[in-house]
Amino acid sequence: MTRDVRGAVVVVWTAILVLLAGGAVGTVAAGAQTAAPSAPSVPATPSTQEVPSVTGAANPAEAPVVPAGSVVDTVLLTEVLWYAVDAAPGQRVGATVVVVGRPDGPTSEAAAVEVTLTDPQRQPLQSREVGFTGTADGVVEMPTAEIPAVGGERPLLSVALRSDDGEDPLAGTGYRLQLTVVVEGNPAPVEVETAAATPGGAAPPAPDVTVTAAPVPPPGDPDVVRDLAPVALVALALGGVAGFELSRRGL
Repeated sequence: MTRDVRGAVVVVWTAILVLLAGGAVGTVAAGAQTAAPSAPSVPATPSTQEVPSVTGAANPAEAPVVPAGSVVDTVLLTEVLWYAVDAAPGQRVGATVVVVGRPDGPTSEAAAVEVTLTDPQRQPLQSREVGFTGTADGVVEMPTAEIPAVGGERPLLSVALRSDDGEDPLAGTGYRLQLTVVVEGNPAPVEVETAAATPGGAAPPAPDVTVTAAPVPPPGDPDVVRDLAPVALVALALGGVAGFELSRRGL
């Protein structure tokens, strides 16, 4: 093979390699352009929901109604807060109360958290108490108790932060109160009063009432007094006149 022929072959193969390399690059670029775009980032949603707040009442007659679930409030030393539980007689009510401590706050050796459950007539059903230092949480867990049918509207829960120390360091400091209410079971059926039944089960018979009408004279029966009244009057008049004449004549 001559030098010129070898040079031509080299040129041809070089051109072929260049064409192949260009096609491969174009294919890679096209594949990169058609690749699916990455999905946009989605912000994470909060895993917890905000707990509703409520304001307990100092007077049980004004207690706010709380359903089953959790609510938050604020309690001060010497306060007694009342809550009406949305439950009916026959159901069971329990609660967990957490008074959140302040690690950097004052410390008490005489304070305590007291939780009481009463029936709708405010008669205590059960009560629990736990000490509260002010820096650590005070947790009271009250098991469920059945609500009796004693009249009234709703059972009541009271939460008190007490102290035997008149100069307790916790005075004037507000503490977060977390109240979780548990309601179990179904309301008791309402009994309807009925009339007393006889021993056989049947209702007593109604008393017999007999109404006696005034006697009615038979039709056509003549009224003798009414018919003779004019005759009697005439006879009396004639008798009177005759007697007068006889007396006048001296007879």
